[in-house]
Amino acid sequence: MMAKLSSLLNNTSHPLQDSLTALGSSFSAASKPSLTTLDETRNWVLLQCEVLGASPKPQLQWQDSDGNLVPAKDPQEEKRGGSYDIILQATVTKTDTYRCVVTQKEINHQTQAETFVRINATLCLLSDITVNGGDFSRPTPQLGG
Repeated sequence: MMAKLSSLLNNTSHPLQDSLTALGSSFSAASKPSLTTLDETRNWVLLQCEVLGASPKPQLQWQDSDGNLVPAKDPQEEKRGGSYDIILQATVTKTDTYRCVVTQKEINHQTQAETFVRINATLCLLSDITVNGGDFSRPTPQLGG
């Protein structure tokens, strides 16, 4: 009896099931985003998060290690067929772990990638530097009294 019922269910097509199957085949869950450091100075680092071939259109955001949103530039989006390539850049100014979170609400999918950023800002006191013919050097300590 169970085998017969299982066979009947497997061979029966329901209109809603057909619609879901058709919709499902057009979705492509975003893969783990690719992270790149594009530029950096002593005071900041420009990070880039890239997602390719995702459908439906994902939302990208940068977060710090506490989960706070990090301000980012407007995303660069390109639609190819039914899928999206999206790039999101953010400039960070403190040493921390940053993550790019990719969310596709329509298919209940979320993925992320993390990177650690060290900002190497150093304090330089101008009074400690002398210029000798274009050569920057520290003054020689004077001993004695």
